[in-house]
Amino acid sequence: MSNSVANIGVGHCMKIASRRKWLFRPQSVNDIGIDAHMEFADEIGRSRQLLALQIKTGSSYFSELKDDCYVFRDMNERQYIYWTKNPLPCVLILYNPENDMCIWQKLTIKTIEKNKGGEGKGFTVKVPINQVFLDDASDVKLLNFSNLPEYIYKLQFPVISETVYENH
Repeated sequence: MSNSVANIGVGHCMKIASRRKWLFRPQSVNDIGIDAHMEFADEIGRSRQLLALQIKTGSSYFSELKDDCYVFRDMNERQYIYWTKNPLPCVLILYNPENDMCIWQKLTIKTIEKNKGGEGKGFTVKVPINQVFLDDASDVKLLNFSNLPEYIYKLQFPVISETVYENH
């Protein structure tokens, strides 16, 4: 994919994030699979969430619909390890510039499936069509998304950890 197409997706996500009061920082260097970081800070400036985003742009990512989800198939073993072992919660965003559909899914060992029931090469992620990138419902889900084990999260973030683990 050309950089210009990728930049369209990053720019679109930045615009949406800014409207929703998320801080958005594009990554302008070559990477394994993080196109931007997105952070939410409360009204007095305390960081509540920091996410790593992989943004895929183009109508081709919306060609396979199954169970009310678009199937993302462009993932290899290296990316799987990178995203599931990353200390930051990682999120896949699919953006279709033809109709402005922008949807997301967490990248975890629960949401990523190995092809052919675990026997094939590569991995897939089902991205729900109703999981719109940054609306009220997604804000709640993303603010409660953590890669940290529950006991560490509760030690580091005792004030908000009750909310996080009540919603899982």
